[in-house]
Amino acid sequence: MTAQFFHAETYAPVGSHGKRNLYDVLAEASRTPGSHPHVLNARPPVVVYGRHPTDLVAIIDARLSTATDRGRRRLPRTFPVLLAAVASIPVQPADMAANLDVRRRVDAWVANNVKFAIDEFGSSLESVIAHDDERFFHLHAFAVPIPNPDTQALSAETVWKPLAAQGRVRRAGGSRRAQRDAYKTEAKLVLDRYYATVGAPSELQRAGPNRARISRAAHLARTHQVEEEARRNAEVEQRQVEIERREANLDSEITRRNADYRAALVQATTREINAIREDDAKRFRRAKESAQAVVARLAIAENEVERLAELLREAGIEVDANRRRTP
Repeated sequence: MTAQFFHAETYAPVGSHGKRNLYDVLAEASRTPGSHPHVLNARPPVVVYGRHPTDLVAIIDARLSTATDRGRRRLPRTFPVLLAAVASIPVQPADMAANLDVRRRVDAWVANNVKFAIDEFGSSLESVIAHDDERFFHLHAFAVPIPNPDTQALSAETVWKPLAAQGRVRRAGGSRRAQRDAYKTEAKLVLDRYYATVGAPSELQRAGPNRARISRAAHLARTHQVEEEARRNAEVEQRQVEIERREANLDSEITRRNADYRAALVQATTREINAIREDDAKRFRRAKESAQAVVARLAIAENEVERLAELLREAGIEVDANRRRTP
């Protein structure tokens, strides 16, 4: 893994000194056609908190129509009234789609970013969106200063603490260098808070080589070590997933074979029972036929006896009921 990335900047309705205006910034965030030449296959942003960026234009224009500066003067069009922050995580969208664990890690990172933005920008936070159409997945947060309800004074200092620290030094008569130092000091505190809320839970480094004041070679070595550990952890997780998959397949195969065995046993038992029943039926038919044959022979014998008895009677020989001859 690499260092965390969080950057915030203010924008005005009219850009100055080569800086873009807030309308261009919001158009790019919204993926308005023609506003993102660096993104070839643009996709609409995903709103994870608050409003869609296009909705902020009307809010900003409404606040500018009545807002003033601290001296109750109408704000110039070059006055910054939009704070735009961007945060990125070194994860490619394709990896999120292919790996559920990576997706869950990014989801947790997004939730922590939203929490940080709410804590840092307060009620001025209007929108947090996600972009998944560039190399790395990243977020944009937008905050619009709220005018003072009594004076209608509007200032970006109310949403960006480094500007507030710089403003306090300026109003106290501090030099430009002192103002810059105040801004940098507060900006470092912002990054400290961001690291505590977002960076550390996501296992990101607090700073790159310049911030940590180490050589690039040392930074690359440390980054390589972290990435190697992450790769090994990923391999272990993948092996565990493969083991679980094989165990599930084995359980399924055992269940299938048990079912096949039970089905074969039932089938064999049924065949045996049917064979026994069929054999018993054949024996019963043979016994019945034998009995019927005996009965038929007895009937023939009785008829023959009656015929002989009749002949004997005709010859004058009496035969009693027991078929015995009478003299």
